[in-house]
Amino acid sequence: MMMGGVGMLLADSAGAGAAPESTITLDGLHSQVLAVTYSPSGNDSMSVMESGPSLANPAGGLTFQVPESDAGLTGTHAVYLTTAYTGPLSTSNVISAAANWAAVTYNTRSTTDSAAYGRLEIQDVTSGNYNMNDYWWYDPQRFDLNNSTSGSISAPLNDLSNWSNICGLTADVVSTATKYVTDCMTGKTLTESPNQGFRAALANVREVNISFGRTSAFASGIATTSTTPAYFNLTALAVN
Repeated sequence: MMMGGVGMLLADSAGAGAAPESTITLDGLHSQVLAVTYSPSGNDSMSVMESGPSLANPAGGLTFQVPESDAGLTGTHAVYLTTAYTGPLSTSNVISAAANWAAVTYNTRSTTDSAAYGRLEIQDVTSGNYNMNDYWWYDPQRFDLNNSTSGSISAPLNDLSNWSNICGLTADVVSTATKYVTDCMTGKTLTESPNQGFRAALANVREVNISFGRTSAFASGIATTSTTPAYFNLTALAVN
């Protein structure tokens, strides 16, 4: 629960009235599955595992086969299911998603955490330089892959304490004290607070994605040891 007027921090950007719903077309034309192949030597590599119309499910939505990999720290894991959404979310209120997936055990490159999740993620850069405020995840609503076979997420954009950036700082942090604006990725000191960074990201969104990971690592990726093909199906994605 948000305290002390935190919910008002986006009042001037979210608007008082409800914005019309915009369903994101899931035709695969502007979508990709990004995967990381982890190696014992640490020479990890990210690649496009699948893209384009092949992701389109004839029944609607986007579908991809989850990579088969061992439950250890190596192998190929699907990290992002991306969808292009070029435009502002500053006047939107909620991002929602629905999905279903195969009833198998999913691993996330952890020998201690058996949880596997899909989360909503937004970003305002797709290549080149970035800082910690360019990537934002919503939690705790998420797809619980190992305890169910379908689910939905509703992510209010004014629920600031549950949107966190790549360094784990939440969008309700308004202080510009040094301890809040040192970028954990680059070591540089930023001039904007996480709240300001979240506002800026909403104004310039380039992707609305599903990110796969575990409890405390939101983009560690997922794989399965199942020899039977296991599919993840994103059936709906919308902003309103």
